[in-house]
Amino acid sequence: MVLIGGPRQVGKTTVALDILGGDEGHPASFNWDYADDRRILLAGALPPDQPLVVLDEIHKYKQWRNFIKGLYDKKKSRISFLITGSAWMQLRRSAGAGYGCCCTCSPRPGVRCKSPMT
Repeated sequence: MVLIGGPRQVGKTTVALDILGGDEGHPASFNWDYADDRRILLAGALPPDQPLVVLDEIHKYKQWRNFIKGLYDKKKSRISFLITGSAWMQLRRSAGAGYGCCCTCSPRPGVRCKSPMT
């Protein structure tokens, strides 16, 4: 599990989507702000054939920590998780030791976070 946090508009979602091929409609891309994605996630219906799932803005869900921990504990042998969110300090404090790596996208004038794949 990898957590990417940072201020708004620095490219966190762009990095995540670039890793999935740049398609916001990718079956492994979930955005908590989108009602259909929320329903799928809460039903636990992750795509079984996707080795990586992106959870964007999941920190907006009040019980997101336990939700992610449950997903990770149940599916960690089959699915890797990339989690993005702008509430970085909340993400960092609440993520839980031993579950993954935390990265920060920092704003610099005229520079956006780039995908490691490009």
